[in-house]
Amino acid sequence: MSKKPCTPKRLKATLAALGFAPPTSDLVAPFRCGIYVLHLSDARYYVGQSIDLHGRLATHQRMFPDIEQVSFLKVRRHKTELDGQEIATIQALERQCCALLNIVHVSITHQSSPFDDLVTPDEQQHWLADPARIGKGIRPAVDPSVRLKQAAKLARLRRRADADAIIACLRQYVAMCLPKPASTESAYWSVSCLPSTNAHSAPRIACFNSNTMEIFVVGHVKGAPSHIWAFLNVSAKGFAQAYRSLKRFNAVHPDATVERLGYATAGHDQITIAVAGLEVLEQLLTDPGILAAARLFNLHLMRRRTNFYARYHCYDLADHLLGLKAARRAG
Repeated sequence: MSKKPCTPKRLKATLAALGFAPPTSDLVAPFRCGIYVLHLSDARYYVGQSIDLHGRLATHQRMFPDIEQVSFLKVRRHKTELDGQEIATIQALERQCCALLNIVHVSITHQSSPFDDLVTPDEQQHWLADPARIGKGIRPAVDPSVRLKQAAKLARLRRRADADAIIACLRQYVAMCLPKPASTESAYWSVSCLPSTNAHSAPRIACFNSNTMEIFVVGHVKGAPSHIWAFLNVSAKGFAQAYRSLKRFNAVHPDATVERLGYATAGHDQITIAVAGLEVLEQLLTDPGILAAARLFNLHLMRRRTNFYARYHCYDLADHLLGLKAARRAG
Protein backbone atom coordinates (compact mmCIF):
# COMPACT_ATOMS: atom_id res chain seq x y z
CA MET A 1 0.00 0.00 0.00
CA SER A 2 1.20 3.48 -0.82
CA LYS A 3 2.39 5.42 2.21
CA LYS A 4 1.58 8.83 0.69
CA PRO A 5 -1.92 10.32 1.06
CA CYS A 6 -4.20 9.99 -1.93
CA THR A 7 -3.93 12.92 -4.37
CA PRO A 8 -6.54 13.96 -6.99
CA LYS A 9 -4.06 13.14 -9.74
CA ARG A 10 -3.37 9.62 -8.45
CA LEU A 11 -7.07 9.05 -7.81
CA LYS A 12 -7.99 10.09 -11.34
CA ALA A 13 -5.30 7.83 -12.82
CA THR A 14 -6.40 4.88 -10.69
CA LEU A 15 -10.05 5.26 -11.68
CA ALA A 16 -9.12 5.68 -15.34
CA ALA A 17 -7.09 2.47 -15.21
CA LEU A 18 -10.21 0.69 -13.92
CA GLY A 19 -12.25 2.05 -16.84
CA PHE A 20 -14.12 4.87 -15.09
CA ALA A 21 -15.09 7.98 -16.99
CA PRO A 22 -13.53 11.24 -15.74
CA PRO A 23 -15.22 12.54 -12.55
CA THR A 24 -18.13 14.89 -13.13
CA SER A 25 -20.15 17.32 -11.05
CA ASP A 26 -23.28 16.21 -12.95
CA LEU A 27 -24.92 13.81 -10.51
CA VAL A 28 -27.25 12.35 -13.14
CA ALA A 29 -25.88 8.97 -14.25
CA PRO A 30 -25.47 8.56 -18.03
CA PHE A 31 -26.57 4.90 -17.81
CA ARG A 32 -28.68 2.77 -15.50
CA CYS A 33 -26.41 0.03 -14.12
CA GLY A 34 -22.84 0.19 -12.89
CA ILE A 35 -20.31 1.25 -10.26
CA TYR A 36 -20.00 4.75 -8.86
CA VAL A 37 -17.50 6.61 -6.70
CA LEU A 38 -18.74 9.58 -4.70
CA HIS A 39 -16.14 12.33 -4.25
CA LEU A 40 -17.02 14.04 -0.97
CA SER A 41 -15.58 17.11 0.68
CA ASP A 42 -12.47 16.71 2.84
CA ALA A 43 -11.07 14.13 0.38
CA ARG A 44 -13.42 11.30 1.42
CA TYR A 45 -14.93 8.79 -0.97
CA TYR A 46 -17.65 6.17 -1.16
CA VAL A 47 -17.79 3.29 -3.64
CA GLY A 48 -21.07 1.60 -4.55
CA GLN A 49 -22.98 -0.35 -7.17
CA SER A 50 -26.55 -0.15 -8.41
CA ILE A 51 -28.86 -1.42 -11.12
CA ASP A 52 -30.71 1.91 -10.74
CA LEU A 53 -28.05 4.58 -10.52
CA HIS A 54 -30.53 7.45 -10.84
CA GLY A 55 -32.50 6.35 -7.77
CA ARG A 56 -29.39 5.41 -5.78
CA LEU A 57 -27.72 8.77 -6.35
CA ALA A 58 -30.89 10.60 -5.34
CA THR A 59 -30.76 8.71 -2.03
CA HIS A 60 -27.06 9.45 -1.59
CA GLN A 61 -27.59 13.16 -2.11
CA ARG A 62 -29.78 13.11 1.00
CA MET A 63 -27.27 11.01 2.94
CA PHE A 64 -24.17 12.87 1.75
CA PRO A 65 -24.99 16.55 1.13
CA ASP A 66 -21.31 17.29 0.50
CA ILE A 67 -20.96 15.32 -2.75
CA GLU A 68 -18.71 17.32 -5.07
CA GLN A 69 -18.25 14.90 -7.98
CA VAL A 70 -19.08 11.36 -9.10
CA SER A 71 -17.14 8.85 -11.19
CA PHE A 72 -19.11 6.25 -13.17
CA LEU A 73 -18.26 2.87 -14.64
CA LYS A 74 -20.80 1.06 -16.80
CA VAL A 75 -21.20 -2.61 -15.88
CA ARG A 76 -23.81 -4.99 -17.23
CA ARG A 77 -26.60 -6.14 -14.94
CA HIS A 78 -24.87 -9.24 -13.59
CA LYS A 79 -24.32 -9.63 -9.83
CA THR A 80 -20.97 -11.40 -10.09
CA GLU A 81 -19.56 -8.69 -12.36
CA LEU A 82 -20.97 -5.87 -10.24
CA ASP A 83 -19.63 -7.39 -7.01
CA GLY A 84 -16.23 -8.11 -8.53
CA GLN A 85 -15.83 -4.61 -9.96
CA GLU A 86 -16.97 -2.96 -6.73
CA ILE A 87 -14.42 -4.94 -4.70
CA ALA A 88 -11.67 -4.24 -7.24
CA THR A 89 -12.44 -0.51 -7.07
CA ILE A 90 -12.43 -0.45 -3.27
CA GLN A 91 -9.13 -2.31 -3.08
CA ALA A 92 -7.50 -0.12 -5.73
CA LEU A 93 -8.51 3.07 -3.91
CA GLU A 94 -7.41 1.70 -0.55
CA ARG A 95 -3.99 0.94 -1.99
CA GLN A 96 -3.78 4.62 -2.92
CA CYS A 97 -4.63 5.52 0.70
CA CYS A 98 -7.98 7.05 -0.22
CA ALA A 99 -10.23 7.68 2.80
CA LEU A 100 -13.23 5.45 2.12
CA LEU A 101 -16.52 5.61 4.03
CA ASN A 102 -17.45 2.06 3.04
CA ILE A 103 -17.95 -0.58 5.72
CA VAL A 104 -18.09 -3.74 3.61
CA HIS A 105 -15.06 -4.98 1.61
CA VAL A 106 -12.70 -2.38 3.09
CA SER A 107 -9.75 -3.03 5.37
CA ILE A 108 -10.15 0.40 6.98
CA THR A 109 -13.29 2.49 7.28
CA HIS A 110 -13.11 6.25 7.70
CA GLN A 111 -16.72 6.45 8.73
CA SER A 112 -17.58 7.20 12.37
CA SER A 113 -18.22 4.02 14.36
CA PRO A 114 -20.10 3.08 17.55
CA PHE A 115 -16.77 1.60 18.65
CA ASP A 116 -15.42 5.16 18.85
CA ASP A 117 -17.80 5.81 21.76
CA LEU A 118 -16.25 2.93 23.71
CA VAL A 119 -12.61 3.58 22.78
CA THR A 120 -12.18 7.15 21.57
CA PRO A 121 -10.14 7.86 18.41
CA ASP A 122 -7.40 9.42 20.55
CA GLU A 123 -7.32 6.34 22.78
CA GLN A 124 -7.15 4.11 19.69
CA GLN A 125 -4.03 5.89 18.48
CA HIS A 126 -2.41 5.78 21.92
CA TRP A 127 -3.22 2.06 22.15
CA LEU A 128 -1.71 1.29 18.74
CA ALA A 129 1.54 2.84 19.91
CA ASP A 130 1.49 1.40 23.44
CA PRO A 131 -1.36 -0.89 24.62
CA ALA A 132 -0.59 -0.19 28.29
CA ARG A 133 -1.48 3.50 27.92
CA ILE A 134 -5.27 3.13 28.02
CA GLY A 135 -5.69 0.22 30.45
CA LYS A 136 -8.23 -2.61 30.41
CA GLY A 137 -11.36 -0.52 30.82
CA ILE A 138 -14.41 -1.52 32.84
CA ARG A 139 -16.00 -4.92 32.37
CA PRO A 140 -19.79 -4.88 31.85
CA ALA A 141 -21.92 -6.97 34.20
CA VAL A 142 -22.30 -10.59 33.08
CA ASP A 143 -25.53 -12.55 33.44
CA PRO A 144 -24.65 -15.76 35.39
CA SER A 145 -26.84 -17.82 33.06
CA VAL A 146 -24.79 -16.65 30.07
CA ARG A 147 -21.55 -17.49 31.87
CA LEU A 148 -22.69 -21.04 32.65
CA LYS A 149 -23.10 -21.97 28.98
CA GLN A 150 -19.33 -22.36 28.52
CA ALA A 151 -18.24 -22.84 32.15
CA ALA A 152 -17.32 -26.55 32.06
CA LYS A 153 -14.83 -26.16 29.24
CA LEU A 154 -12.19 -24.31 31.23
CA ALA A 155 -11.89 -27.24 33.65
CA ARG A 156 -11.17 -29.53 30.70
CA LEU A 157 -8.52 -27.15 29.39
CA ARG A 158 -6.90 -26.94 32.82
CA ARG A 159 -6.35 -30.72 32.81
CA ARG A 160 -3.78 -30.35 30.05
CA ALA A 161 -0.14 -30.57 31.17
CA ASP A 162 0.65 -27.44 29.15
CA ALA A 163 -2.45 -25.50 30.23
CA ASP A 164 -0.54 -22.79 32.11
CA ALA A 165 1.76 -22.13 29.16
CA ILE A 166 -1.14 -21.98 26.70
CA ILE A 167 -3.14 -19.65 28.94
CA ALA A 168 -0.06 -17.43 29.28
CA CYS A 169 0.04 -17.10 25.47
CA LEU A 170 -3.64 -16.23 25.38
CA ARG A 171 -3.17 -13.70 28.17
CA GLN A 172 -0.32 -12.07 26.27
CA TYR A 173 -2.53 -11.74 23.20
CA VAL A 174 -5.32 -10.11 25.20
CA ALA A 175 -2.94 -7.67 26.89
CA MET A 176 -1.12 -6.67 23.70
CA CYS A 177 -3.64 -7.05 20.87
CA LEU A 178 -7.14 -6.16 22.13
CA PRO A 179 -8.09 -2.53 22.94
CA LYS A 180 -9.56 -1.98 26.42
CA PRO A 181 -10.17 -5.74 26.62
CA ALA A 182 -12.45 -5.60 29.66
CA SER A 183 -14.70 -2.93 28.15
CA THR A 184 -14.79 -4.47 24.68
CA GLU A 185 -15.16 -8.09 25.85
CA SER A 186 -17.87 -10.09 24.09
CA ALA A 187 -19.27 -7.09 22.19
CA TYR A 188 -16.14 -6.69 20.05
CA TRP A 189 -14.07 -9.81 20.77
CA SER A 190 -14.62 -13.25 22.22
CA VAL A 191 -12.57 -16.32 23.08
CA SER A 192 -14.04 -19.78 22.80
CA CYS A 193 -12.59 -22.64 24.85
CA LEU A 194 -12.23 -26.09 23.24
CA PRO A 195 -14.62 -25.22 20.38
CA SER A 196 -15.97 -28.02 18.20
CA THR A 197 -14.77 -26.46 14.94
CA ASN A 198 -12.67 -28.98 12.96
CA ALA A 199 -12.61 -31.31 15.97
CA HIS A 200 -12.28 -34.38 13.76
CA SER A 201 -9.29 -33.09 11.81
CA ALA A 202 -7.52 -30.24 13.64
CA PRO A 203 -8.88 -29.87 17.20
CA ARG A 204 -8.88 -26.35 18.61
CA ILE A 205 -7.93 -25.37 22.13
CA ALA A 206 -8.96 -21.72 21.97
CA CYS A 207 -10.20 -19.36 19.29
CA PHE A 208 -10.43 -15.56 19.38
CA ASN A 209 -13.02 -13.92 17.15
CA SER A 210 -13.84 -10.34 16.19
CA ASN A 211 -16.29 -8.93 13.68
CA THR A 212 -17.28 -12.06 11.71
CA MET A 213 -13.93 -13.87 11.64
CA GLU A 214 -11.31 -15.66 13.69
CA ILE A 215 -8.26 -13.59 14.58
CA PHE A 216 -6.10 -15.94 16.69
CA VAL A 217 -6.46 -19.71 16.99
CA VAL A 218 -4.52 -22.30 19.01
CA GLY A 219 -5.03 -26.02 18.47
CA HIS A 220 -3.26 -29.37 18.45
CA VAL A 221 -2.57 -32.14 15.99
CA LYS A 222 -5.28 -34.80 15.89
CA GLY A 223 -4.22 -37.68 18.14
CA ALA A 224 -1.22 -35.76 19.48
CA PRO A 225 -2.45 -33.25 22.09
CA SER A 226 1.06 -32.05 22.94
CA HIS A 227 1.78 -31.00 19.33
CA ILE A 228 0.54 -27.42 19.30
CA TRP A 229 -0.26 -25.38 16.20
CA ALA A 230 -1.56 -21.83 15.95
CA PHE A 231 -2.26 -19.05 13.50
CA LEU A 232 -2.55 -15.30 13.90
CA ASN A 233 -4.14 -12.82 11.49
CA VAL A 234 -2.39 -9.47 11.23
CA SER A 235 -2.32 -6.35 9.07
CA ALA A 236 -0.17 -6.75 5.95
CA LYS A 237 0.69 -3.05 6.22
CA GLY A 238 1.76 -3.47 9.84
CA PHE A 239 3.76 -6.57 8.95
CA ALA A 240 5.59 -4.67 6.21
CA GLN A 241 6.43 -1.88 8.66
CA ALA A 242 7.96 -4.44 11.03
CA TYR A 243 9.69 -6.56 8.39
CA ARG A 244 10.57 -5.03 5.04
CA SER A 245 10.79 -8.46 3.46
CA LEU A 246 9.68 -12.01 4.08
CA LYS A 247 13.35 -12.97 4.18
CA ARG A 248 13.92 -10.73 7.20
CA PHE A 249 10.91 -12.20 8.97
CA ASN A 250 12.08 -15.76 8.27
CA ALA A 251 15.49 -14.92 9.70
CA VAL A 252 13.85 -14.04 13.03
CA HIS A 253 11.05 -16.65 12.91
CA PRO A 254 12.39 -19.54 10.79
CA ASP A 255 9.68 -21.92 11.96
CA ALA A 256 6.75 -19.64 11.07
CA THR A 257 5.00 -19.45 7.71
CA VAL A 258 3.21 -16.49 6.12
CA GLU A 259 0.26 -16.83 3.76
CA ARG A 260 -2.86 -15.02 2.57
CA LEU A 261 -6.03 -16.92 3.39
CA GLY A 262 -8.22 -14.18 1.94
CA TYR A 263 -10.88 -13.63 4.62
CA ALA A 264 -13.55 -11.55 2.90
CA THR A 265 -14.29 -9.68 6.14
CA ALA A 266 -10.76 -8.31 6.43
CA GLY A 267 -10.39 -6.69 3.02
CA HIS A 268 -6.99 -6.74 1.34
CA ASP A 269 -4.88 -5.66 4.34
CA GLN A 270 -4.37 -9.10 5.85
CA ILE A 271 -1.87 -11.90 6.18
CA THR A 272 -1.90 -15.05 8.29
CA ILE A 273 1.11 -16.24 10.30
CA ALA A 274 1.07 -19.94 11.18
CA VAL A 275 3.35 -21.74 13.65
CA ALA A 276 3.86 -25.25 14.99
CA GLY A 277 5.07 -25.73 18.55
CA LEU A 278 4.33 -23.92 21.79
CA GLU A 279 7.80 -22.42 22.06
CA VAL A 280 7.53 -21.03 18.54
CA LEU A 281 4.19 -19.46 19.43
CA GLU A 282 5.63 -17.95 22.61
CA GLN A 283 8.43 -16.37 20.58
CA LEU A 284 6.00 -14.94 18.03
CA LEU A 285 3.87 -13.36 20.76
CA THR A 286 6.86 -11.47 22.16
CA ASP A 287 7.69 -9.86 18.80
CA PRO A 288 6.74 -6.13 19.10
CA GLY A 289 6.31 -5.72 15.35
CA ILE A 290 3.97 -8.67 14.98
CA LEU A 291 1.94 -7.60 18.01
CA ALA A 292 1.62 -4.09 16.54
CA ALA A 293 0.42 -5.57 13.23
CA ALA A 294 -2.16 -7.64 15.11
CA ARG A 295 -3.37 -4.52 16.98
CA LEU A 296 -3.86 -2.63 13.73
CA PHE A 297 -5.73 -5.55 12.16
CA ASN A 298 -8.05 -5.99 15.16
CA LEU A 299 -8.82 -2.29 15.50
CA HIS A 300 -9.98 -2.06 11.89
CA LEU A 301 -12.24 -5.10 12.38
CA MET A 302 -13.79 -3.69 15.55
CA ARG A 303 -14.46 -0.25 14.07
CA ARG A 304 -16.52 -1.85 11.31
CA ARG A 305 -18.97 -3.94 13.35
CA THR A 306 -19.61 -5.82 16.60
CA ASN A 307 -18.61 -9.42 17.29
CA PHE A 308 -20.81 -12.02 15.59
CA TYR A 309 -19.51 -14.85 17.79
CA ALA A 310 -20.28 -13.39 21.23
CA ARG A 311 -22.54 -16.32 22.15
CA TYR A 312 -19.52 -18.66 22.16
CA HIS A 313 -17.50 -16.54 24.56
CA CYS A 314 -16.07 -18.40 27.57
CA TYR A 315 -16.21 -15.97 30.47
CA ASP A 316 -14.37 -18.32 32.84
CA LEU A 317 -11.38 -18.41 30.51
CA ALA A 318 -11.63 -14.66 29.99
CA ASP A 319 -11.45 -14.21 33.78
CA HIS A 320 -7.93 -15.64 33.70
CA LEU A 321 -6.91 -13.71 30.62
CA LEU A 322 -8.13 -10.40 32.05
CA GLY A 323 -6.73 -11.08 35.52
CA LEU A 324 -10.24 -11.25 36.99
CA LYS A 325 -10.23 -14.69 38.59
CA ALA A 326 -12.73 -13.66 41.27
CA ALA A 327 -15.33 -12.45 38.80
CA ARG A 328 -17.12 -15.80 38.58
CA ARG A 329 -17.72 -15.93 42.34
CA ALA A 330 -18.96 -12.35 42.32
CA GLY A 331 -21.46 -13.20 39.56
